[in-house]
Amino acid sequence: MKDINLLKIQQHVPAFFHHIQLVDCTGSTNDDLKQLDPVIKEGYILLANQQNNGKGRNGRRFLSPADNGIYMSFLLKPQRNIQTLPLLSIMVSCAVFKAIQATYKLDCQIKWVNDLMIANKKIAGILIENQYFGPNDNRTIIGIGINVHKHSFCSQLQDIATTIEEHTSQILPRDQLIISILQYFYDYYHDHEDTKAYLDLYRKHCIVLNKPITVITPQETYLAYAVDIDNQGGLIIKKDDKIMTLSSAEISIRNC
Repeated sequence: MKDINLLKIQQHVPAFFHHIQLVDCTGSTNDDLKQLDPVIKEGYILLANQQNNGKGRNGRRFLSPADNGIYMSFLLKPQRNIQTLPLLSIMVSCAVFKAIQATYKLDCQIKWVNDLMIANKKIAGILIENQYFGPNDNRTIIGIGINVHKHSFCSQLQDIATTIEEHTSQILPRDQLIISILQYFYDYYHDHEDTKAYLDLYRKHCIVLNKPITVITPQETYLAYAVDIDNQGGLIIKKDDKIMTLSSAEISIRNC
């Protein structure tokens, strides 16, 4: 873990992130945070150098080899008006996008609702999970996985996944990107009334907008056309002659 310096991270991120834990290996950072005492304040971070059971959306696995990526989860207790999963996903996606852009001078694309892409291959995913403990006692776990250092993928992933370093000559410590992500996220989160800042950025770089797409739900698969992102983070689509808005975490989108 020579390129993740815990002290450096603690010194350069907002005090909101009051506790940062770094482990060499775990099953899933999201699952570990679910075991925290419910009274723990938001802003608790867990970083892992490797995950044996990294999680993606809809039960998928996120490959998390040692020394190569960023595998990070942090705890939130968001106010009611920003706790919808699509809007939080957009906020986190934009923080990761801005951090990659600032750190590596790379422009990536965002795939609704929570993947970041370069050259139509995935470099990062976001998994948001809610926990309910009672009325007015909810918490949200934000999981971020990013392929950073160059490494080989198995045959099933070679055509759909890539790393940041495949697209730049810069070899930088992972902690530099971690710090930038947390700084951008903090700015968005604590100015959450100004959703326009990150929604406009998201719309500009969303790879599915104004294109035909395939929508995959637990019940059906169908063709549609992606029209826009609404102010709650939902994807507005046109199916036949009908306008619909998608917001479910169980929905997947593919470009046609």
